[in-house]
Amino acid sequence: MMLIIMLISSIALLIACIAFVTLDFYNYREKIADQLHILSDVVGDNNTANLLFTASSEADASLFSLRANENIVAACIYMPNGNKLATYVRKDIKDHIEFPRKKQNDIFIGNDHIEVFRPIMLKDEEIGTIYLKSDLRELYERRNKFLSIGVGILLISLSIAFFISARLQRIITAPILKLVQIESEVSRKKDYSIRVEKTSNDEVGTLIGGFNEMLGQIEQQNKELVEAKELAEQSEKAKESFLANMSHEIRTPMNAILGMANLLHSTPLNSVQQKYLDAINISGNSLMVIINDILDFSKIEAGKLSFETIGFKPQDVIEHLVASVQYKLTEKSIIITPKISEKVNQIVLGDPVRLNQILLNLVNNAIKFTPQGTIDIICEDEKEDEKNLTLKFTVSDTGIGISKEKMDKIFESFSQADVSTTRKFGGTGLGLTISKNLVELQNGSISVESEEGKGSVFSFIIPYKKGTEADVPKTEHTEYAAESLTNVKVLVVDDHEMNRLLAASIIGRWKFEVETAVDGKEAIEKLEKDNYDIILMDMLMPVMDGIEATKHIRNELPKEKAGIPIIAVTANAMKGDREKCIEAGMNDYVAKPFDPKELYNKMAYFLKDKKIILTPVKTTATITEKTTKDALYNLNVLEDISGGDKKFIKKMIDSIIDETPTMLNSLKEEFSKQDWQAIGKTAHKLKPVVDYLNIELLKEDIRTLQDNGKEEKNLDEIPALVEKIIHVLEETIHELRKED
Repeated sequence: MMLIIMLISSIALLIACIAFVTLDFYNYREKIADQLHILSDVVGDNNTANLLFTASSEADASLFSLRANENIVAACIYMPNGNKLATYVRKDIKDHIEFPRKKQNDIFIGNDHIEVFRPIMLKDEEIGTIYLKSDLRELYERRNKFLSIGVGILLISLSIAFFISARLQRIITAPILKLVQIESEVSRKKDYSIRVEKTSNDEVGTLIGGFNEMLGQIEQQNKELVEAKELAEQSEKAKESFLANMSHEIRTPMNAILGMANLLHSTPLNSVQQKYLDAINISGNSLMVIINDILDFSKIEAGKLSFETIGFKPQDVIEHLVASVQYKLTEKSIIITPKISEKVNQIVLGDPVRLNQILLNLVNNAIKFTPQGTIDIICEDEKEDEKNLTLKFTVSDTGIGISKEKMDKIFESFSQADVSTTRKFGGTGLGLTISKNLVELQNGSISVESEEGKGSVFSFIIPYKKGTEADVPKTEHTEYAAESLTNVKVLVVDDHEMNRLLAASIIGRWKFEVETAVDGKEAIEKLEKDNYDIILMDMLMPVMDGIEATKHIRNELPKEKAGIPIIAVTANAMKGDREKCIEAGMNDYVAKPFDPKELYNKMAYFLKDKKIILTPVKTTATITEKTTKDALYNLNVLEDISGGDKKFIKKMIDSIIDETPTMLNSLKEEFSKQDWQAIGKTAHKLKPVVDYLNIELLKEDIRTLQDNGKEEKNLDEIPALVEKIIHVLEETIHELRKED
């Protein structure tokens, strides 16, 4: 009986092994053929321009890149007349290859190679043919490897089967098979409440008892894990809600403060008033940076915060900081004194906004806990060589101080020295935590010395590289008269209907003539047929993007049209995007959502040589905020850029309501297919919705999703991002429809 079982098992395993190897052989060969098809299409697409311009050397260079694929034996690009434009032969067989005559779309699978002919198309017209030949070494190596593994598995399986069959007894077979059946059922259903019936007290019974006990422990652990997960999610939601609400409550008055400061800037001011106004703007902008950091505090804790590297003088940062806090000192008998060493009065490379943020946190702390006395801000060199300068910053006060037993926790998140501190002095307890993170992320360190009743001394050290005047960003800003250009014809190029409506409406208020195009190809066609004074070009579009369209205009159109001013107006505001636009031939760059005044000034600069009469541009000093009950969105941005035009805002909201659900459905479908590139593109299309509705909860997430999808990185983060974005936007559309 045992021999029969062994024989049947051997035959079954042998047949399965042969079938598996054979199936894998043919499937993998088809896969190689499919990959060769795809590769031929990619190579063909990359050489359309080379075929059009008979660029043989560029085509050779393109085919030479195939050397990275060791399986490619030969490649050739044929022109329509059958002549070869470019060829490639793998080095080890260069003397043994003969290229076939040009054929139509065809594939040949031989015993040791595969040949593919694919037409190269341009606008439904065949402009050439690509030929690729690949050997099958990898296929036969894989087959031999699988055969070896199959034989090994066969021998091992037969040995195990023989060993088990020789020892199994009928008395234990039934309960063990039942145990296996229950284990499979538990694994399939994930139901750990299932138990195996115990029928004996022997070794098998003991095994079943242990199995049941293990299931019980797993069931209990699962319950505890579910409870812990729910508790963690509730805690995270509470933290997120706190940060979002706090950010919104502070941002609302800050928008009004900065808006009024900008209006005040345009009125006559004496030098003292101008100094105070500059301090307001600096403090306001710094506070906005802090608000954004608090809103995404988990990012700071994870050490993923980005830092700018520009030239600046630490002395300027400290002087502006002192000016910005002077108004607070009038309420107390406090004297604040900056003490800056002459040796550090030089340009360094770093992030002045983050330095200001650290110092502002420490100085505000000192002011808060110092009823009267002095506060010193000291900056001195800690270490210096030819290329580097390590600076030590110290903020000392004569305030209430900190007891020794409380000093260990003052840098903890949402923590203060004493539970009565928040009640007595206010604050969230985040300031010192943020400062500590910002210092350490710049390879620095922070420390504190304090004695209760005698004040505190906070010191931090940050290493900087030395810079020059050339590293200091130029802040040239030309203010043209409060007038708008007339008799100007503008071409707005954007694939997003809402963006075209926005740009056309704002520019229309300046009495410009506006035409629109949905992509670079349509823009070129319109420019060839008509004349325009300036083009506003989106960067990322289907069919032909802004970069490609700009290069075509600069290089292919007649001189009188090739020199037209082109300004990039794009939601691509990541580091390096501006440089890409300028390198392509664009004249300037504006990030969305744009400031109408900034866009007007840039356009006026490039049109200043046109002798055009100017008329007033209307602005509004009143921004009416409209928020949902959960502060999902507000209309500050739309109010600001429209100048309070209610009809325009209504059109924009209607456009958002109509288009957003379609984009969300696309996002869901792309996520189900795990099409990361498509997800990145859809996220890019959703960015204007998030920006124009000022949805703070999604501003960082939508950009992260775009980058992760586009670059196919951090794929484990995408599910949570997609879920959050869809949920928040669906809620937002629901609220918009209710209020429409």
